Amino acid sequence: QKIRAVGPLLDTLGTTTKGVTVHPDREVEELRHRCGTVREGAGAGRPSLATASDMCEAILALSGTTNGRLATEGFRELERQTGSEGLVELSAEREAERITFADTRTQPRSVITSYEWSGSEAGGRRYSPFVINVEHKKPWHTLTGRQHF
Repeated sequence: QKIRAVGPLLDTLGTTTKGVTVHPDREVEELRHRCGTVREGAGAGRPSLATASDMCEAILALSGTTNGRLATEGFRELERQTGSEGLVELSAEREAERITFADTRTQPRSVITSYEWSGSEAGGRRYSPFVINVEHKKPWHTLTGRQHF
């Protein structure tokens, strides 16, 4: 039963990727409406993950690459942590966008530039790896924040 519901820690702790925490409170509410809720047991009242499409919706709702609001919130937090400026602009133009499972079945979608990865597609740019590290001075995910060897 626990595996078939979105857990309660998202409400209090948020979700952390590569040291950046975002708070998907709106997305959890949206999942309640989109996927329904578990009726009884440990997951009672939580968004349901009973079907494969419910799980897909949850993954897409909680990822910065498919949810512009979370991408922008993550970049805001990353700016605060690193002191780098201009990161929010990488996703700001798509902040209101949210890619759903139904969207992916209609046609392929271009992902949103996110704090979760080092590449950028902002402004129509084709995917380029490490752009955020090189052009925006985001520290590398190493012990020192720099490349090694």
